Amino acid sequence: MFGGLNVDIGQSDMQRLMNFLAGQQGRFESDALSALVENPESEAWSRPYEEGYRLAEDCRDELGIGPDQVFVDMGAVLDQLGIQVEEDALKTSAIRGVAVAGSGFAPAILVNTTSFYNSNEVGKRFTLAHELCHILYDRTRARKLSHLSGPWTSARTEKRANAFAAMFLAPPSAI
Repeated sequence: MFGGLNVDIGQSDMQRLMNFLAGQQGRFESDALSALVENPESEAWSRPYEEGYRLAEDCRDELGIGPDQVFVDMGAVLDQLGIQVEEDALKTSAIRGVAVAGSGFAPAILVNTTSFYNSNEVGKRFTLAHELCHILYDRTRARKLSHLSGPWTSARTEKRANAFAAMFLAPPSAI
């Protein structure tokens, strides 16, 4: 599940991503995460942001995060679910984040600190929440373990993940 993937990445970035993926191989996800993973049916008539908002509200509820809770500690949430987070400065700024999940792989997120969007903690939290959405809800859209984002992918999936991140981090009831 690559967020903002550029197919023209260089050799060093490709090697780093392959090492990141290999580091997760042969490990498994936590029971807490497995209990949340689902592949929701996407209704063609619904707006992707509405679906993202609904999934975020449901996820917050499942995790015991109250609708009025203003700050969500993404590090604590991901730790609770057993999702490893790594930060690295790739040469490309086109990749914001990478999420790995699937059979025989430990779930993990790589945050590219080179990306403008990850230049501060607010942006990093959004990237983490966006990638969490992919880990939880986009496994059937991926081929075995990766979902590629970019101009050739479903805009609906990315809009939904962005809406999920926004609602997960800042629901109107908490603001």
